[in-house]
Amino acid sequence: MYNNFLPVICKIENGIIYNVVDILLSKFNEIKKVLLVSDDYIYKTYGNIVHKKLDENNIESKLILIQNSDFTVAQSIGEQALELDVDSIIGIGGGKVQDVCKFASFVSKKNLFSVPTTLANDGLCSPIAVLKMKNGFTKSIGTKLPLALFIDIDIIKDAPIELIKAGIGDILSNYTAIYDWKIAEKNKKEDVNDFAIEISDIAFNVINNISICNIKDDVFLKQLAEAIVLSGIAMHIAGTSRPCSGSEHLFSHTIDRLYKKNNLHGLQVALGSVVAAYLQNRDYKVLINLLKKYEINIKPSKLGLSYDEYINCWKNAKESRKDRYTILNEINEDTLLKKIKDIYIIIEEEFK
Repeated sequence: MYNNFLPVICKIENGIIYNVVDILLSKFNEIKKVLLVSDDYIYKTYGNIVHKKLDENNIESKLILIQNSDFTVAQSIGEQALELDVDSIIGIGGGKVQDVCKFASFVSKKNLFSVPTTLANDGLCSPIAVLKMKNGFTKSIGTKLPLALFIDIDIIKDAPIELIKAGIGDILSNYTAIYDWKIAEKNKKEDVNDFAIEISDIAFNVINNISICNIKDDVFLKQLAEAIVLSGIAMHIAGTSRPCSGSEHLFSHTIDRLYKKNNLHGLQVALGSVVAAYLQNRDYKVLINLLKKYEINIKPSKLGLSYDEYINCWKNAKESRKDRYTILNEINEDTLLKKIKDIYIIIEEEFK
């Protein structure tokens, strides 16, 4: 019996998709009936490999293909897991599939085995599902970590390069989020978890210190995957997203709330991280240099943000989560306006 505090299996290898079922059966001999959740494209490309292996091992399975990560979809899958009395849920796909499966697993109390096909953000191994509600807005809901995690480097490498860039961008938030969390503790708003901070910091430094410049290099992708997994574990240990989410995420959430630009989350967060580091009076250039190293352009105009929209998002960022104390609570409006205007010019110049 496993308490699911942390994943029991974490495989980050080339071609691991072909061994998922064999590895699961070697560890969990009680698997007899599963829900297999994916989307149409991923199932035809990769999911059918796992499905065929389930059939070969006489494991009963029901396939569910989803199109979005709506709360109602996730709730329905959780209900089906209970009604069919499955042992486990296997999620094969990107962030939407994983979010839906995390919630379904959480509410149904079924084991979750995850096979993510992108590294676009740090939700891959986090205890949080981001689901779209009926009002059109997304909500972050506490869930649990997968019991097993299989990351196939060959699959990640075939994903659009922008998704990999977004994953790098999301890891940058650890740099500013940790600082914001410490500010909250200093002002007696929250208590920090030192172990979670250490893990989050290690995740950031894994990417910051790597010398490889080719983001489709196998070694680089393995280290990016490890950094993303570590970030998720840091949030799990902390019992909050604070080790990886601060003022930079408030900025990104405000873009989504006010303008819905349809950008990848990690790219918005990367822009927010550079600005947040500047507001924190820290070395923001370490982030700019890392982004330029991997040709990740995060200037506001590139992300479809006008100057006025950029300014408005920072002015209203605190409203996205009023309970989250960050550097934004330490700066008066006049100082904030001056600083965000100054760094706007710097970023637009750096990323021509």
